[in-house]
Amino acid sequence: MNSAITDIISESSMHEFKSELNLSKPKSWLKTVSAFSNSPLGGVILVGVDNNGHVTGVDNIQKISEKFSETVLAKIDPMPNYRLEPKSINDKIILIIHVFPGQNTPYYYVESGTRIAYVCMGEESIPATSHALNNLILKGMNKSFDSLVTTEKKENHTFLHLKKTLLSRAQKNLTDEMLVSYGLITQDGFLTNAGILFSD
Repeated sequence: MNSAITDIISESSMHEFKSELNLSKPKSWLKTVSAFSNSPLGGVILVGVDNNGHVTGVDNIQKISEKFSETVLAKIDPMPNYRLEPKSINDKIILIIHVFPGQNTPYYYVESGTRIAYVCMGEESIPATSHALNNLILKGMNKSFDSLVTTEKKENHTFLHLKKTLLSRAQKNLTDEMLVSYGLITQDGFLTNAGILFSD
């Protein structure tokens, strides 16, 4: 593997090599854009580099860059955050596509009325499971599963074990205000999922 390529991928936890950007079959690389956008750390796609990390280069970098941007705009929803970086290595030009982790997850690949969110699984981009998709939706709403409010009322539950633990370790009495500040109940007395887990 070229040392310059090694340096590039060492800066990213996820990467994918593409000897060319197949514009007639965009799904082959758009699912990677979706998966990197849905991942916590993003990733890089190196176009003009084969699967062994050898630089093959690309022709007409301007055309490829423009087609990439056009296709992503048309096929990924919402619009992901990325940066295109042409780079010369051994007199050959490669295109480095930095795909940044998105805040508005999930990022879908859209084709013929279908919407599929991809996630990274090892070195592959696979369709998100229903559980992973739910987590991406919550992340996009800036929420977590623990913070979701249930229909359970506080008066139907006790926190005796938590109260006893808090008293023995911190010498504090558990109050309703503390339960609210810990995110276990809401101001109007409903338990969150975290509250359910901590209740007796």
